[in-house]
Parts: sequence; structure tokens; C-alpha cells
Amino acid sequence: MACVMTTVEDRADSIETIADFMAGFSLEATRPSADDVAALAGIVPAGASIYVTAVPRRPAREAIETAARLRKAGFEPVPHLAVRGFASARELDDFLGRASGEAGVTRVLVMSRPGISAARSR
Repeated sequence: MACVMTTVEDRADSIETIADFMAGFSLEATRPSADDVAALAGIVPAGASIYVTAVPRRPAREAIETAARLRKAGFEPVPHLAVRGFASARELDDFLGRASGEAGVTRVLVMSRPGISAARSR
């Protein structure tokens, strides 16, 4: 096995490269509790994007409550929007209005399968 010697300058360049690569990182959380959000606030920079996982068969209001909790802690909440989870365009519109109004959501991650329309009723 070969041993590669590095200089302090080499390590500094590597650390800078890694730091540059990680700048603007985002996280994903599955409906974090208030304690989880408080823990994140202690180690994650304010303004970081935290994606809120769409959990099948869980009420959409939970995602809005989580997004509001994240916003209050200084993060940028980005809820996942699973198209299959909305029965109608009206339900989707209600979710988006509440997410924006109650949690200051400005971006969502839309997940869909090909051929699925958010506006299609079940």
C-alpha cells in the first residue's frame, strides 16, 4: 500500500474545496419534531433549505405545520408535493395557499409519475 504525504497547503486546499462544494447545501427531514428542529437550529446555518418529505396517508396539514416550525426556526422549508396525494386541483390549491400563508413557503419539490396530473380527480 502506498503512503501519500500531503502538505499543510494541500490539506487547506482540500478543506476549501469541500467547503465550496457544500456551500448552499440542503437537508431533507421526515416531519421533524419541535426538538428535532431545535437541534437542527444549533448546527445548521439559518436560511438553509430543508425539504419536508411527503409521507403517504398522512394529512397534508402535518407538512404545513412542519414547514411553519422550520420557517420559525429560520430555515427555508421546501415541502415535497406528491401529486398522488391530492384528490383535486382545489385540494392542491388549498395546500399551496396554506403553505404559503402559514409557513412562508416559496418553493416546493413536485414529485409525479409520468402521465399523472395534479388536477385530475380521483
